[in-house]
Amino acid sequence: MPLTGIKEQGPEYYAEAMSARMYTKSWRKTSYHILWEWAVDILGDVKIYELGCGTGQFAEMCFEKGIDYIGGSDFCESNIINAKLINEDHKEVFEVADAYKVKLPPSDVVVVMFEMLEHLRDDAALMKRLMRHRVAFSVPSYGDISHVRVYLSEEEIRQRFRGILEIEEIKVFQQGDGIFGDKRWLYGVIANGIRKDNSSK
Repeated sequence: MPLTGIKEQGPEYYAEAMSARMYTKSWRKTSYHILWEWAVDILGDVKIYELGCGTGQFAEMCFEKGIDYIGGSDFCESNIINAKLINEDHKEVFEVADAYKVKLPPSDVVVVMFEMLEHLRDDAALMKRLMRHRVAFSVPSYGDISHVRVYLSEEEIRQRFRGILEIEEIKVFQQGDGIFGDKRWLYGVIANGIRKDNSSK
């Protein structure tokens, strides 16, 4: 999948970008909730840790549905502040941390990353940290001011993470049309790191 030529943005950018109303409203009113519900339905009765948790909307959904969400991290402090406000009864599970460096949960915990990998120049390096985990993530087919890369097809996703992940399922979610009439897609992905003991699934 091609690089866009855009550099990784720092936490200051996301502090401003994620202050928009779409990132602070209920999870039920986001454009991502159908994808999130698809993912948790497939994952089943598991513990979940979220990298790049943003303002805590996915976590809010998990708590409401009784899903065992054990923690979330984001490198933007204002996102974590908002995540704690949205999930006031669970504020202790959120932390400010860099995804490349954060202490990961045990290998029996599923790690999720929704709309995060496209913002990283070295997405494969992050995935190599997760080779003992089951993972769920989403990536877009379209560019943005903060998208370091785009993922143009299912096959590109499989090629990008070959030797790192064993992909179980990819589902395509339409996100509408771009300003030039181009189709926009999100790819939802469920996978296992190649070093995971699948008998523990």
